[in-house]
Amino acid sequence: MVKFTYTGGGEASVRPHRDSITEVVVAEGVKDLPKEGCYGVFYGCGEMTEATLPSTLESIGEWAFYKCGQLREVDLSKTKVTTIGRGAFSQCGKMTEATLPSTLESIGEYAFGGCGQLREVDLSKTKVTTIGKGAFQECGEMTEATLPSTLESIGKAAFRKCGQLREVDLSKTKVTTIGDGAFWGCGEMTEATLPSTLESISEYAFKGCGQLREVDLSKTKVTTMGLGAFAGCGKMTEATLPSTLESIGKYAFLMCGQLREVDLSKTKVTTIGEGAFQECGEMTEATLPSTLESIGEQAFRLCGQLREVDLSKTKVTTIGEGAFQECGEMTEATLPSTLESIGGGAFDQCGQLREVDLSKTKVTTIGKGAFQACPLLQSVTLSPHTTELGNQAFDGCKVLSSLPLSPNVTKFGDDVFGSDVFQNCTKLHELAGSSSDDAVIAYLRSQVSRRAKPFCIY
Repeated sequence: MVKFTYTGGGEASVRPHRDSITEVVVAEGVKDLPKEGCYGVFYGCGEMTEATLPSTLESIGEWAFYKCGQLREVDLSKTKVTTIGRGAFSQCGKMTEATLPSTLESIGEYAFGGCGQLREVDLSKTKVTTIGKGAFQECGEMTEATLPSTLESIGKAAFRKCGQLREVDLSKTKVTTIGDGAFWGCGEMTEATLPSTLESISEYAFKGCGQLREVDLSKTKVTTMGLGAFAGCGKMTEATLPSTLESIGKYAFLMCGQLREVDLSKTKVTTIGEGAFQECGEMTEATLPSTLESIGEQAFRLCGQLREVDLSKTKVTTIGEGAFQECGEMTEATLPSTLESIGGGAFDQCGQLREVDLSKTKVTTIGKGAFQACPLLQSVTLSPHTTELGNQAFDGCKVLSSLPLSPNVTKFGDDVFGSDVFQNCTKLHELAGSSSDDAVIAYLRSQVSRRAKPFCIY
């Protein structure tokens, strides 16, 4: 065993002893442990099990104890440390305890990243305002993190893959932003209490928090919900969203399979991103706001229990491809007067959908397979603005018997002789309307020859 007393001189003074040091005493009077070049002072002292730090110490520089793989604990409680630098204790894989001082103000990027045996971190008596990127990333045994009232921001991946972290309480903090992937993969987290100061939840912030039961944002100031923010929170049953919310990012609640409803009626949401609520298989109700302008591709795809969607009071102009695809229990879809286009597969395989009324909309295009495989769809009223019906738009609508067409409908499929818009519409016997376009008439007549029952065109 080699005990080493550090009085200064930086990494160069430690280098000759690096492989043999088992215990370090930093002498009283030393104020900092500075980084020199690429290396921290005790970088790679792999046999070090103990480090005693002085009351005079004010800062711990970047990578100071990086890869001190046998270091069991660090006690800074009697120091004056205000800053713990980037990677200072990163990859100290045997560290189980870190006692931090009341003077501490900031924790740098990756400061304790990869400290896989660190069981808890208590910052409650510190002055920390910022927890840096990846500061406690992959602290796989951490069960508790107590955060201070002074905290203002949580960096990207700060607690990512802290797989045993049970809860996070930010209610008494001043946090405005939760960084990208901050709590991604905290698979045992059951509770997250968020502060009234919160303004944004970044990409993947709580992705894969598979035990998280609910999230209440009602008292926050959140305006933006980032990409995949709560994706894969498979046990989430309730999400209460704030009146300040303006946009819901792509895949924000993807695969929240137990989420029963979403109420956006009091929000300011204008956009629901691609796949935002995709595979929320237990969702029965979605109440959408009057401010809504667009619904992204696959936004509610595979919401198999969703019974209806009422867009009548919204400003929606576009329903994206596959937006309500495979909503197998949907019986009713009320569409707004502002609607201009329905994307491909938008209502594909809505097996209980019985009626579609577009008469008061501005829909010009009904995309490929938009109402494909809706076997109970028996009534369709098109908009007078409709000019194009995509390939297989009504394929498999087996009980649809008639469809009024306006003279403006001039395109069927990729071209006027495109794939059969009405394929497998076995009961369709009447296309009511008029056209002076010879190509359109020819196409419609081609439908007559495919059906055994009388087929009328006028």
